[in-house]
Amino acid sequence: MNRKIKLSILYSLIVSFFLSASDYVEVLNKGILLLKQRQYEESLKTLEEAQKISPENSNTYYYLGEVFYNIGKTDKAIDNYKRAIEIQSSIPEYYLSLAMVYLSVNSVEDSLENLNKVLEISPNTLTGKKANKLKKEISSSIAGRELVKKWVKLEEEERLRL
Repeated sequence: MNRKIKLSILYSLIVSFFLSASDYVEVLNKGILLLKQRQYEESLKTLEEAQKISPENSNTYYYLGEVFYNIGKTDKAIDNYKRAIEIQSSIPEYYLSLAMVYLSVNSVEDSLENLNKVLEISPNTLTGKKANKLKKEISSSIAGRELVKKWVKLEEEERLRL
């Protein structure tokens, strides 16, 4: 191949890459806007389109997780949040959202694990403070449940003695 053809191909690839990146951002932003407007089905379609344009972008999976969580498809929400974390593991919001979904399906241990990850990554940020507050509430709730269980057990033992 002569030099002109090589340069032409390289130029085409570069232009294609930047157009694709620009398209991705535009489609992603549209999907996010639709999500915020609670137009979940349209948001889902748009975010899936963004995923086709840029299949290895963690933001797409995060927002797909948000849509699935909002429409009650928690298994799909969990899968998408996990995929976002696989791609980009340093974003605390991903872990916080995953913790919230786990909490919504009563998977307290998984929720606490992800809250701890948020605190590991960014303890002094707003997200870290939210995670810390939620973790304290969960711990308090668990302690309260344990106290009630002990009290019920003592009451039952007392009744059996009478």
